[in-house]
Parts: sequence; structure tokens; C-alpha cells
Amino acid sequence: MTHVRGHWRRNANGTLSWVRAHYRGAVAAGGAGGIVLLVIGLFLWGAASNSVNSSVQQSQATVTRSPLSPAHAQLVQALRAARQRSGLSLEDAGRRAGMSAQEVSDIETGLLIPAPEDITSLSNAYRIPVDEWTNLVMLQSSVQ
Repeated sequence: MTHVRGHWRRNANGTLSWVRAHYRGAVAAGGAGGIVLLVIGLFLWGAASNSVNSSVQQSQATVTRSPLSPAHAQLVQALRAARQRSGLSLEDAGRRAGMSAQEVSDIETGLLIPAPEDITSLSNAYRIPVDEWTNLVMLQSSVQ
């Protein structure tokens, strides 16, 4: 057992709280219990990193890296042209549409296939007419 003096600790919500002096168990003392806990911790960390990697792979399903289909290329071109006609930068367009500038850029370069609600948000931000919005929604539905 190792004696630990009092100290400040940052909580999950960002506040600080005082931790009184206390004793730390076998892990700090380097006993056999510490080795067992270290092995268990490494095992759990490996399992957690595998589940994180699989969830990252699943979340990238909407990202495309292959050549764009004709419909996807038309959608990308139409969205970029609408933004340029409205005179908005990527940052301004993202702010108006409720998304980041990087998301708008990824949509306009074809890396990200926009969801129908993204098309609606961008159309409202660019103030495009209803018939052009309908065309964008039809293009988006044919991409997926």
C-alpha cells in the first residue's frame, strides 16, 4: 500500500474537487495483484480497441472513394453551383445549413453522400427554387 497525499482532481463535467489523503492499493505498490490487474487491463483495452475499429469501419459506409456515378457527379456539381451562385463560402454555407464547412466540402467533392435532410438544409441555405430542390432530391435518391 502506498500513501497518496491530498490533491485536486478534475471531474468529468470539468469541475475540480479536492481528494483527501488516502492509500492506494497493490497496483501502486507493484505487488502481484498489480500484475494481474495490468494483464486484465491490457486484455480489456485490446477488446475495446477492436470494437472501436469495427465501429469506425461501419461509420465509413457513407463515405465513397470510388469514381462517382453519373448521378452522384451531377448532384455534386449542382450543389457546388448552387452554393457559388448564392455567393456563400463553405463556412457560411455550413453555418446556415447547420453543418460544418468540412461536411459541405466533403459533399461537394463527392466523399460524402448527403442524406435527404442535408439536401433540404443546403437548399434552404442557398435559397434555391422548389423545382431545383426537387431535382436535387431525385438525384440524391438515385445515388443511394
